[in-house]
Amino acid sequence: MVNEQRIDIAACVGTDALLGKIMGDSHFPLLLGAILKNPPGSVIYLDFSRITNITASYIAATIGRLLRMIPSGSLDRFIVIGGISQDYQDEIAYVLEHEHTPILQHTTDGKLRILGPLDNAYAQTLQAVTARGRVTAKELQATTNEKIGHTGWIKRLTTLHLLGLVKRNKTGREYAYEPITMEQPQWVKTS
Repeated sequence: MVNEQRIDIAACVGTDALLGKIMGDSHFPLLLGAILKNPPGSVIYLDFSRITNITASYIAATIGRLLRMIPSGSLDRFIVIGGISQDYQDEIAYVLEHEHTPILQHTTDGKLRILGPLDNAYAQTLQAVTARGRVTAKELQATTNEKIGHTGWIKRLTTLHLLGLVKRNKTGREYAYEPITMEQPQWVKTS
Protein backbone atom coordinates (compact mmCIF):
# COMPACT_ATOMS: atom_id res chain seq x y z
CA MET A 1 0.00 0.00 0.00
CA VAL A 2 1.25 3.45 -0.87
CA ASN A 3 1.48 6.13 1.86
CA GLU A 4 0.60 3.74 4.64
CA GLN A 5 1.89 3.93 8.16
CA ARG A 6 2.72 0.45 9.44
CA ILE A 7 2.34 -0.54 13.07
CA ASP A 8 3.81 -3.88 14.13
CA ILE A 9 1.26 -4.97 16.74
CA ALA A 10 3.66 -7.29 18.61
CA ALA A 11 6.27 -4.53 18.93
CA CYS A 12 3.66 -1.93 19.88
CA VAL A 13 2.13 -3.92 22.75
CA GLY A 14 5.20 -5.96 23.75
CA THR A 15 3.81 -9.46 23.28
CA ASP A 16 2.87 -11.90 20.53
CA ALA A 17 -0.10 -13.37 22.42
CA LEU A 18 -3.19 -11.16 22.51
CA LEU A 19 -5.51 -12.75 25.03
CA GLY A 20 -8.70 -11.51 26.58
CA LYS A 21 -10.58 -8.30 27.23
CA ILE A 22 -8.43 -7.24 30.20
CA MET A 23 -5.26 -7.39 28.13
CA GLY A 24 -7.07 -5.69 25.25
CA ASP A 25 -8.23 -2.88 27.52
CA SER A 26 -4.66 -2.37 28.79
CA HIS A 27 -3.21 -2.44 25.23
CA PHE A 28 -5.81 -0.10 23.71
CA PRO A 29 -4.05 3.11 24.83
CA LEU A 30 -0.77 1.82 23.34
CA LEU A 31 -2.42 1.11 19.97
CA LEU A 32 -4.34 4.37 19.97
CA GLY A 33 -1.18 6.33 20.85
CA ALA A 34 0.74 4.69 18.01
CA ILE A 35 -2.08 5.46 15.57
CA LEU A 36 -2.45 9.08 16.69
CA LYS A 37 1.28 9.72 16.12
CA ASN A 38 0.39 9.69 12.41
CA PRO A 39 -1.20 12.72 10.75
CA PRO A 40 -4.98 12.89 10.28
CA GLY A 41 -6.12 11.22 7.09
CA SER A 42 -3.32 8.62 7.24
CA VAL A 43 -3.88 5.02 6.29
CA ILE A 44 -2.71 2.89 9.21
CA TYR A 45 -1.71 -0.70 8.47
CA LEU A 46 -1.98 -2.82 11.61
CA ASP A 47 0.44 -5.70 11.05
CA PHE A 48 -0.43 -8.89 12.96
CA SER A 49 2.21 -11.05 11.24
CA ARG A 50 4.21 -11.68 14.44
CA ILE A 51 1.13 -12.50 16.53
CA THR A 52 0.97 -16.15 17.62
CA ASN A 53 -2.36 -16.11 19.44
CA ILE A 54 -5.38 -13.80 19.52
CA THR A 55 -8.86 -14.04 21.03
CA ALA A 56 -12.17 -12.52 19.99
CA SER A 57 -12.49 -10.66 23.30
CA TYR A 58 -9.09 -9.02 22.71
CA ILE A 59 -10.14 -7.97 19.20
CA ALA A 60 -13.39 -6.50 20.52
CA ALA A 61 -11.50 -4.51 23.16
CA THR A 62 -8.99 -3.11 20.64
CA ILE A 63 -9.88 -3.30 16.94
CA GLY A 64 -13.62 -3.14 17.56
CA ARG A 65 -13.14 -0.10 19.76
CA LEU A 66 -10.94 1.62 17.14
CA LEU A 67 -13.50 0.96 14.42
CA ARG A 68 -16.28 2.47 16.57
CA MET A 69 -14.23 5.70 16.75
CA ILE A 70 -14.20 6.16 12.96
CA PRO A 71 -17.85 7.16 12.34
CA SER A 72 -17.72 9.78 15.10
CA GLY A 73 -14.66 11.38 13.48
CA SER A 74 -12.64 11.05 16.69
CA LEU A 75 -10.00 8.83 15.04
CA ASP A 76 -9.62 10.65 11.68
CA ARG A 77 -7.37 7.89 10.33
CA PHE A 78 -8.09 4.86 8.15
CA ILE A 79 -7.39 1.35 9.42
CA VAL A 80 -6.29 -1.65 7.33
CA ILE A 81 -5.32 -4.91 8.99
CA GLY A 82 -2.96 -7.56 7.70
CA GLY A 83 -0.56 -10.36 8.47
CA ILE A 84 -3.36 -12.33 10.10
CA SER A 85 -2.99 -16.09 9.97
CA GLN A 86 -5.94 -18.07 8.64
CA ASP A 87 -6.41 -19.52 12.12
CA TYR A 88 -7.35 -16.13 13.58
CA GLN A 89 -9.37 -14.67 10.72
CA ASP A 90 -12.49 -16.40 12.06
CA GLU A 91 -12.00 -14.68 15.43
CA ILE A 92 -11.78 -11.28 13.75
CA ALA A 93 -14.71 -12.01 11.42
CA TYR A 94 -16.81 -13.02 14.44
CA VAL A 95 -16.15 -9.71 16.19
CA LEU A 96 -16.76 -7.67 13.03
CA GLU A 97 -20.11 -9.41 12.48
CA HIS A 98 -21.08 -8.67 16.09
CA GLU A 99 -19.96 -5.03 15.76
CA HIS A 100 -21.68 -4.72 12.34
CA THR A 101 -18.46 -3.21 11.01
CA PRO A 102 -16.30 -4.12 7.99
CA ILE A 103 -12.60 -3.45 7.61
CA LEU A 104 -10.12 -3.72 4.76
CA GLN A 105 -7.69 -6.61 5.16
CA HIS A 106 -4.46 -7.40 3.34
CA THR A 107 -4.48 -11.17 3.00
CA THR A 108 -1.38 -13.30 3.35
CA ASP A 109 -1.37 -13.79 -0.44
CA GLY A 110 -1.10 -10.01 -0.96
CA LYS A 111 -4.72 -9.26 -1.92
CA LEU A 112 -7.03 -6.70 -0.39
CA ARG A 113 -10.45 -7.80 0.77
CA ILE A 114 -13.35 -6.59 2.81
CA LEU A 115 -13.60 -8.56 6.03
CA GLY A 116 -16.84 -8.32 7.94
CA PRO A 117 -20.40 -7.41 7.02
CA LEU A 118 -20.96 -5.13 4.04
CA ASP A 119 -24.11 -5.16 1.95
CA ASN A 120 -23.47 -6.09 -1.68
CA ALA A 121 -24.63 -2.65 -2.91
CA TYR A 122 -22.05 -0.94 -0.69
CA ALA A 123 -19.34 -3.40 -1.74
CA GLN A 124 -20.10 -2.66 -5.41
CA THR A 125 -20.02 1.08 -4.69
CA LEU A 126 -16.63 0.67 -2.99
CA GLN A 127 -15.38 -1.21 -6.05
CA ALA A 128 -16.68 1.61 -8.32
CA VAL A 129 -14.89 4.26 -6.25
CA THR A 130 -11.67 2.24 -6.33
CA ALA A 131 -11.95 1.70 -10.09
CA ARG A 132 -12.47 5.41 -10.78
CA GLY A 133 -9.98 6.73 -8.21
CA ARG A 134 -11.96 9.85 -7.34
CA VAL A 135 -15.67 10.31 -7.92
CA THR A 136 -18.74 12.26 -6.82
CA ALA A 137 -22.25 10.92 -6.35
CA LYS A 138 -23.33 12.76 -9.50
CA GLU A 139 -20.53 11.14 -11.52
CA LEU A 140 -21.43 7.67 -10.25
CA GLN A 141 -25.07 8.23 -11.10
CA ALA A 142 -24.15 9.31 -14.63
CA THR A 143 -21.77 6.42 -15.32
CA THR A 144 -23.70 3.40 -13.99
CA ASN A 145 -26.78 1.58 -15.19
CA GLU A 146 -28.20 1.26 -11.70
CA LYS A 147 -31.60 2.79 -11.14
CA ILE A 148 -30.64 4.73 -8.07
CA GLY A 149 -31.05 8.46 -7.63
CA HIS A 150 -28.51 11.07 -6.63
CA THR A 151 -29.57 10.90 -2.97
CA GLY A 152 -29.10 7.12 -2.99
CA TRP A 153 -25.53 7.49 -4.24
CA ILE A 154 -24.83 10.14 -1.62
CA LYS A 155 -26.11 7.77 1.09
CA ARG A 156 -23.95 4.90 -0.14
CA LEU A 157 -20.81 7.03 -0.39
CA THR A 158 -21.41 8.71 2.98
CA THR A 159 -21.89 5.31 4.63
CA LEU A 160 -18.64 4.02 3.13
CA HIS A 161 -16.89 7.13 4.45
CA LEU A 162 -18.36 6.69 7.93
CA LEU A 163 -17.14 3.09 7.91
CA GLY A 164 -13.61 4.28 7.12
CA LEU A 165 -13.52 2.55 3.73
CA VAL A 166 -13.22 5.69 1.53
CA LYS A 167 -11.82 9.20 1.95
CA ARG A 168 -13.97 12.28 1.37
CA ASN A 169 -13.04 15.82 0.32
CA LYS A 170 -15.29 18.82 -0.27
CA THR A 171 -15.18 20.04 -3.88
CA GLY A 172 -17.45 23.00 -4.46
CA ARG A 173 -20.96 22.14 -3.29
CA GLU A 174 -20.47 18.40 -3.11
CA TYR A 175 -18.04 15.78 -1.88
CA ALA A 176 -15.58 13.74 -3.92
CA TYR A 177 -14.78 10.27 -2.64
CA GLU A 178 -11.60 8.29 -3.21
CA PRO A 179 -10.26 4.95 -2.04
CA ILE A 180 -7.93 4.78 0.93
CA THR A 181 -5.78 2.48 -1.20
CA MET A 182 -5.72 2.03 -4.96
CA GLU A 183 -5.89 -1.74 -4.73
CA GLN A 184 -9.24 -3.21 -5.77
CA PRO A 185 -10.75 -4.94 -2.71
CA GLN A 186 -12.60 -8.23 -2.96
CA TRP A 187 -15.78 -8.66 -1.01
CA VAL A 188 -15.77 -11.81 1.09
CA LYS A 189 -18.99 -12.53 2.91
CA THR A 190 -18.16 -13.71 6.41
CA SER A 191 -21.52 -15.08 7.54
